[in-house]
Amino acid sequence: MPPIVHCVRHGQGFHNVGGGCYTLLDPYLTTLGEEQCMTLRQTTFSDQSKISLILASPLRRTLQSAYLLFQPALKTNRKCHPEIIAIPDAQETSDDPCDTGSDTTILYNVVTETKWPVNLDLVEDNWNLKDLGTRYSPESNAIADRAREVRIN
Repeated sequence: MPPIVHCVRHGQGFHNVGGGCYTLLDPYLTTLGEEQCMTLRQTTFSDQSKISLILASPLRRTLQSAYLLFQPALKTNRKCHPEIIAIPDAQETSDDPCDTGSDTTILYNVVTETKWPVNLDLVEDNWNLKDLGTRYSPESNAIADRAREVRIN
């Protein structure tokens, strides 16, 4: 049987709560966002026995969502890779502060402090620089290239 791929958007982040919040750099989930993850876990993903791999953008809210949503698979499913693999090419496409990730040193500290089981091996320095002409630029050709890489790899 071919693998089944589920694409899940993160829960509500602090950048979603009001006007001007898009200036927040790499925000976490709100309490509502955490509740959204738990509801989705209990309804759509109550049986996590067939989950074998969890990938997420290295943004805090996406890692937090992946952890809250798929914690049972990460802890008890021998079939599942025991870590969330952070994929920089899967990050948000805009260059708004809320869609720009934290520096790698900050991200490593977040993962360590929260005890989220995240593999950051693919997250290199400057993964969060979105200057025009760079790999993570908000330009359509850069977005298309990253999307292709995520699908291929």
